[in-house]
Amino acid sequence: MKKILFELLQLVYPKLCVGCGAKLLLGQNILCLHCHKVIPLTGNYYAFNPTERLLLGRVNIAAASSLLYYKKDGIAQNLIHALKYKGQTNIAEMLGQMLAKHVQEANWPLQNAVIMPVPLAPKRLQTRGFNQSMLLAQGMAQILNVPISNSMIYRTKNTETQTKKSRLQRAQNMESAFDIVDEHFFENKNVIIIDDVITTGATLEACILAFKNIPNVRVNILCAAIADA
Repeated sequence: MKKILFELLQLVYPKLCVGCGAKLLLGQNILCLHCHKVIPLTGNYYAFNPTERLLLGRVNIAAASSLLYYKKDGIAQNLIHALKYKGQTNIAEMLGQMLAKHVQEANWPLQNAVIMPVPLAPKRLQTRGFNQSMLLAQGMAQILNVPISNSMIYRTKNTETQTKKSRLQRAQNMESAFDIVDEHFFENKNVIIIDDVITTGATLEACILAFKNIPNVRVNILCAAIADA
């Protein structure tokens, strides 16, 4: 009966794979079996991986990594666009849980850890209705049992979207864009900063710089995807 009902609903309101657009079968959710098999995992568990190399020499970090390679019209782009611009927030839970497993496989230390999603500019948060990085963090926390800090760092200005900006323009746009409410909160903490996509690293660099005067803080960067040149 469940299968018959599903097939009838598929005729009227078909559930499609976010990755390739194929009709999903009973039991499939978000991605079809093929897209699950070919999802572009980075496997970036090692030191000096592409995410770390984007940031090293610019800011002080303990570790950095990304889950997926982000290519034009690829599975990662389709997932993140559906999340951010089509409101398919269930994607964030899936990716957040995958990020948690990524952290576990990379053996990142989680003692005194706190997950910190990169805050959205207030105007963008009002327009979108949610912070995709916060939703990713919630998916992670389900598995890692690590608290989320969503109110200790904030945007100091409504920055413009980084899309279509050059590397220099991105850096200028994000200059002094973040500040911390209570620096003592992060002392001796193992902070995992979460963002959706890292391209030039300008947003994350600005976010990390907000921690520069905090004693004994360990800053880690984790992204759902990294732009693949």
